[in-house]
Amino acid sequence: MSAHYDAWQEGDFIVNVSEPKPLPVPPDFPVVWDLPEDQMLFWEIDGVHAAGPTPLLVQYFANFLSNGFVQAAKDYQMPVSWKKKFIHHYEYTAMLPSVPLEQMEAQTMRALDEFGAAMPTLKQDWEQKYLPEIQDCLAFWESFNLAEAKMPALLDHFEATLKRYERLWHIHFLIVFPMYVSMSQFDELYQDLFGEENALDAYKLLQGFDNKTLESDRALWTLSQQALKNATLKTLIEIHQPTQLMAALKQQPEALAFLNDFNGFLDQYGQRANMWGLNEVSWIEDPAPPLQTLKEYVLEPPVDPTLEMRRLAQQRDEAIAKAQAKLQGYPQPVQDEFNALLAIAQSASVLSEDHGFWIDFRCNYKVRCVIMELARRFAEAGVIETPQNIFHLSLEQIRQTAQRGPVSGKPLEQAEKALFETCAAMTPPPALGSLPPGPPPQDPISRTFAKFFGVPVNQEPPTPEAKSILGHPGSAGTVRGPARVILSLQDAHKLKEGDILVTPTTAPPWTPLFATAAAVVTDAGGVLCHCAVVAREYGIPAVVGTRHATAIFKDGQLLEVNGNTGRVDIV
Repeated sequence: MSAHYDAWQEGDFIVNVSEPKPLPVPPDFPVVWDLPEDQMLFWEIDGVHAAGPTPLLVQYFANFLSNGFVQAAKDYQMPVSWKKKFIHHYEYTAMLPSVPLEQMEAQTMRALDEFGAAMPTLKQDWEQKYLPEIQDCLAFWESFNLAEAKMPALLDHFEATLKRYERLWHIHFLIVFPMYVSMSQFDELYQDLFGEENALDAYKLLQGFDNKTLESDRALWTLSQQALKNATLKTLIEIHQPTQLMAALKQQPEALAFLNDFNGFLDQYGQRANMWGLNEVSWIEDPAPPLQTLKEYVLEPPVDPTLEMRRLAQQRDEAIAKAQAKLQGYPQPVQDEFNALLAIAQSASVLSEDHGFWIDFRCNYKVRCVIMELARRFAEAGVIETPQNIFHLSLEQIRQTAQRGPVSGKPLEQAEKALFETCAAMTPPPALGSLPPGPPPQDPISRTFAKFFGVPVNQEPPTPEAKSILGHPGSAGTVRGPARVILSLQDAHKLKEGDILVTPTTAPPWTPLFATAAAVVTDAGGVLCHCAVVAREYGIPAVVGTRHATAIFKDGQLLEVNGNTGRVDIV
């Protein structure tokens, strides 16, 4: 898996380790292993999904994600399982064999057979089986009146929510395993057949298809065009900060129709937060992030996204025609395999965003609403200082408080919140435990994981004076522009047309920024991560998985981003 590397040296990996080797532990990040065998595993921080420490309650909910992974891995007979551990509130995961090592190869072949059976019907299964079940969960949450429910009924609803949430993450991995394997296998088949110099050529055949992420970005662009046609609206948006804009719109009668349309946008596309995690505030609760993007679209209107999609679709069709011409010299079974896998991978590229829209964000938002109703009542009763602090409580504290009222005369979350803030000041190492022996596995499933999470490139950690950095090619093209280091969407106002977005990772709510940025550079991820997939849909270069970009590059530095080679240079 992505977690299998050859050796460790000052934060990066080199070669020639013949047996498990303990990794160094920073002095300010001591680790006590609850289970001695855990120290022999390779634990890697999940920089793709979590850029910081995780509050206590979110750690409990993360177990549903982990259980969904394990259950789906069993369903597909995968030769690996997954363990999750929170160390000083930072999320680490480890891959481990689910069968004896001598059975790994045979078990991998069985898993590939399972994926091969699932991939041809993946789109149909999503539309006819999984999405209806997801929408049934959404209807369950929408039909319950949170504000008027008595506490016993609200607690029962909370317990029912936990059961549904667990099932949703099982569905999530039933989808994403064959989805990413199909995209990876198509990439490898393309390279085997044609051996193109550009490692990203195969992905040109998958671009230019609409998905829920692009749809939401397009809706926000349409609102910006509406505002540009009205001088009053345009002025209001230009002169007000996003945090003040909603209040200003409500006071202007001429803006009421636009405000109604924006609220409709939030209802349809705002049931999500800036990043993954139930503790993240949603756009409906705080619309400043989409309003910031709207402001940028008004000040510097980007290209019509519909025209951009047509351009990418035309490039895709040309790339397909070129590949089909080359295929004419191959036997018919090879042509049939190529065409079948192409169709599956194209559907998978859409699902890579759509599953996240429905499960990772919309369903997460509904679960958050249940939690925040409990939080509101707890805060009113003085159990916690603010509703958001509920995420520093344990599940049992929530149950006990809901059943019997406050358990003490002071806010419950104080000690845990203080510990969380202490951990937030730490710098977690990228990996802990022990490095597995031998070379990385080279089976299709392992390569798929590596393409999603990314593997560290063979480079020493760059010095502060470094003039270049290496990552993974994410989206083709070469461009120059000033760096803008954006650690959260609260800093999105710094990004201007033509800037290079430098960030730890991205999530779907970040994608409106891709219409402004000239290129994207991330610390985490591989060619199948969210950032790389969306950058290809926007037709901008991307270098992902650099590990050090946000630490090395500074705002304003002129960068050259080569998405074909994975290299970023300070010009």
